[in-house]
Amino acid sequence: MTLVQAVSCLAAVPLLAGCAASLAHGPADRADPARGTVTGRMVREGGPLGPGGQQPGTHPMPGTVRFTSGRHQVIKVQTSRLGTFSVQLPPGRYQVSDRSPRLLLVGADGISRQTWSRPVIVTVTAHHVTRVTLASIVP
Repeated sequence: MTLVQAVSCLAAVPLLAGCAASLAHGPADRADPARGTVTGRMVREGGPLGPGGQQPGTHPMPGTVRFTSGRHQVIKVQTSRLGTFSVQLPPGRYQVSDRSPRLLLVGADGISRQTWSRPVIVTVTAHHVTRVTLASIVP
């Protein structure tokens, strides 16, 4: 098993707005029967200080995780409402990014938008499980 921790930082002030797991199937799903599994979760770290100046903890975040292969094939996976996901993929290197309706970026025009996080690299190995935590850090 491989443990990969990915942290995506947002440079602008986010607006927190206030899913059963599903799988988006594409051409890669039929390619190679020797697959690896990527499981993980999306979380938010940081945010406004709590009572007594306490740092907020880590909170699960629902959203979408996007896997892009070197052949530019894209596979999207919806997380559960607790931010967890699991997908089987052909072996290889993938760029992985995420976005959540609970984390919005406010542009200079004042419009709030969901944006994809900065991608991280995940290597999938046949018959192995790779675990990933995608953390969005908010001020």
